[in-house]
Amino acid sequence: MSQTAPLLRLVYASQATREMSFDRVLTIVAKSRSANKARNITGIMLYDRGVFLQVLEGPEDAVHALYASISRDARHHGLKVLMEEKTTTRLFNGWSMGHSGATLADISGLPGMNDVFLNGQDLESIGENEVRRILDAFRVGELGLKSA
Repeated sequence: MSQTAPLLRLVYASQATREMSFDRVLTIVAKSRSANKARNITGIMLYDRGVFLQVLEGPEDAVHALYASISRDARHHGLKVLMEEKTTTRLFNGWSMGHSGATLADISGLPGMNDVFLNGQDLESIGENEVRRILDAFRVGELGLKSA
């Protein structure tokens, strides 16, 4: 899935309309994998205490179409785009959808996060600097990922 054409990386957070079990989240991830592979989209999903954090990477039209579909999904609300950037490299190359068992407390414990997420549901306090710290932590293996 590597390519040199411009890609879009979109990172968003949202709140679940009701708490989901880890097994339910894994079912969502599993269903996303084949659809994302067909769209040439890679990324990761994190879910903890009612908060989703997801990274989508791929062709701009495909990422925007997927995000529009996600925004209509009744399982969550309060979607907030945390970062949207054009890039030529994927952070999650070859991952049609990875997932992490990291918790919001794990993320809040990253240097420079100032307890963002520690109280849960605090999506308004996240800015691009915090998103970059989270992505860097995934990239270097500080927040465990399970491949797809």
